[in-house]
Amino acid sequence: MLSFLIVNFPFSFSIYADDLSSDSKDKTSSWYSDFKVVPFGFVSDSIGNSIGAAGLLKGAGQPQAALLGAAFVSDKGSYMTYLGGYNYQVSESWLFNFDGYSAQFKDYDYYLGVNSSNDSHFKDSVITDGQESRLQASFRYVLPIGLG
Repeated sequence: MLSFLIVNFPFSFSIYADDLSSDSKDKTSSWYSDFKVVPFGFVSDSIGNSIGAAGLLKGAGQPQAALLGAAFVSDKGSYMTYLGGYNYQVSESWLFNFDGYSAQFKDYDYYLGVNSSNDSHFKDSVITDGQESRLQASFRYVLPIGLG
């Protein structure tokens, strides 16, 4: 039996640069950022009882850029971390994105080979420890449509 429960705590906060400084600045300038954090918890047969948090920082270094991070730990010794940066302008028409993920799962159910099909059964799983990681980067070209 798979039990899965997500608990989302209604908690977030914003930090504005003018809250930290007595100078009155325009919130549209490049130094302005918005920061949100959401803690969470969930229960899973495979991962166990877990707690974590996710956060978003808008305007991270550039007004259109954002950083997103998330992490959780479980009572079975599993964990996951994620960090991504999006929409960093490297030239007039090029944007750069990156993200990284690292996780370790203890006593996790994996469905491998022929047991990975849609008609596999719960007893077909292999229970083992696993480590996963990924780094990724991409560039996007923005067409200069609408430039006079």
